[in-house]
Amino acid sequence: MAPATIAAILYVMTLVGVCIWVFQDAERRGKSGWLAGLMVFFLGFPGGLLAWLLFRPKLPDQTQSPSKETKPWPQS
Repeated sequence: MAPATIAAILYVMTLVGVCIWVFQDAERRGKSGWLAGLMVFFLGFPGGLLAWLLFRPKLPDQTQSPSKETKPWPQS
């Protein structure tokens, strides 16, 4: 195989991996994973990844106080 072919295969594999990570990251942040993944795909690597890292929203607050009605274990 030619070195250019190997480089192209590695580039596509890296791009697909980055798109999957961006999809999951966007969904975790409450945004459309498909839209973010497509943006990264069409902008390419590393430009699309840099754009996502610069403009991605902050994570939603994960700290929730436990409800008074819920108990961590059953009481006898």
